[in-house]
Amino acid sequence: MRSIITIGEVSELRAPLKYFGPWLRNEKPSAFDLPTRQELVLLGVAVFLAPLVIAFASIWIFFQEEFTELHARARVLFILALPFLLPAAYCYVVVHDMMRPLAFRIILRRQLLREATKAVRDPWAGLP
Repeated sequence: MRSIITIGEVSELRAPLKYFGPWLRNEKPSAFDLPTRQELVLLGVAVFLAPLVIAFASIWIFFQEEFTELHARARVLFILALPFLLPAAYCYVVVHDMMRPLAFRIILRRQLLREATKAVRDPWAGLP
């Protein structure tokens, strides 16, 4: 027997995540801002939950259609490479999508503050 999910039930399923989007978009950092609370929380969650995410992802891959369609040799090679590829891919996503923009903004902030300090000191340096 098929169960029919109504629109109200679907919205109830999504209810725990309805606050996540606005919370994530709550602070729009500018070049002078330090890392926001949202960025630090996401970075901390990404680091501390990495073993759990990698474990579930390694199990999830086995149930994908693409994996079941592979030849037996390719599946064995894929399973042997999985312990190396999955953590590397996870680290790449965390570093490239989360830490890299954060680091560039911190570097830009330091440069802008140095230039602002120099711009304020220069006019005062020529005064008697």
